[in-house]
Amino acid sequence: IDIAPRMIEAARANAKREGLAIAFRVQSATALDEPPGSFDAAFWGGSYQHIPDRALRVETLRRIGRALTADGVLILMVAYRARGLFSRSRLVDFLRSIGARLPRLRLSEPGDGYILEVSDASDAREPCFFHYFDAPREVQAEVEAAGLAADEASSGWWVCRPVAPAPSSQSA
Repeated sequence: IDIAPRMIEAARANAKREGLAIAFRVQSATALDEPPGSFDAAFWGGSYQHIPDRALRVETLRRIGRALTADGVLILMVAYRARGLFSRSRLVDFLRSIGARLPRLRLSEPGDGYILEVSDASDAREPCFFHYFDAPREVQAEVEAAGLAADEASSGWWVCRPVAPAPSSQSA
């Protein structure tokens, strides 16, 4: 799946050229609703940080995790923000964290912003949402909140697997 029709067209052409029979469809990952065990593996590169709101990112990861087989794997790629000690983005995030404590004030989350991006999924003239992750612990917390085990294999590249349910202890 991909949200960009042109990316699906390119994927279909590549699969045809390689003689592969793969089903493709235009769809947002946030709307994924596949039956449990539908996929052996999933690759999610470069768009996780475009999902606004931590709760929606976690729910989307949960949907993917549910669709994986018990020994399935999700390869997730994220980008980390590089910023200085006294940067504008640090000041904005500091003010957001203070504002979040005020009653009835709804602010964006620390790390949220907008960028101009050239891609088949966006208009380069319009800013699109982007969440900047500061550190691996932030990504790991979201992945684990979705019920997946997370291991960062290389900077920004995560291997995520469904967590096996704990065996139930039933007395006879």
